[in-house]
Amino acid sequence: LFRSNALVVSQVTVCVLLLTCSGVLLHTGLKLQATDVRLEVKGVLDVHFNEAVIHSKVPDRLRQEPWVESVAVASRAPLYGSWRTISVWPGAQGELIGAGYDFVSPEYFDAFRIPLLRGRNFTAEESRSEAAVAIVSEATAARLWPGQDALGESFRIEPDGNAARWVKQPVYHAARVIGVARD
Repeated sequence: LFRSNALVVSQVTVCVLLLTCSGVLLHTGLKLQATDVRLEVKGVLDVHFNEAVIHSKVPDRLRQEPWVESVAVASRAPLYGSWRTISVWPGAQGELIGAGYDFVSPEYFDAFRIPLLRGRNFTAEESRSEAAVAIVSEATAARLWPGQDALGESFRIEPDGNAARWVKQPVYHAARVIGVARD
């Protein structure tokens, strides 16, 4: 009798624990769903390819599909953990700070409905050649050049010597700001 009572108590305890965990996960999921990430992710499909495929005809083929509005390429999709960071200096007098970065195609900002507040987008050639130009967020512009307009400003880049080999880093040591995007 004691064994069967212990078994019932154990089963009830496990069920209550599972229901509690389910409730917490559901609550957290609903809370996350309501969070404004300042990106339009509804209707966005994330497809992972290796770099060789990205430089092939696959993106062009996807653009031809009638159900595809736009195709953007990024070295790291948004909302997948923290940004890769790199050390930058805003000119001669600035202090060294860590800044998050990503390599993106010109279509990236349109695909996620991220407005450029000032300046311009990348050209296709700048994207293809990985030109030493950058679009920075409002927060980055304010941090690097407080009280100034970031457009046309340059910053120096210190490559991370400890980064894993597969982490793509800029090949240049300085970049010029061509645009400022909403955070």
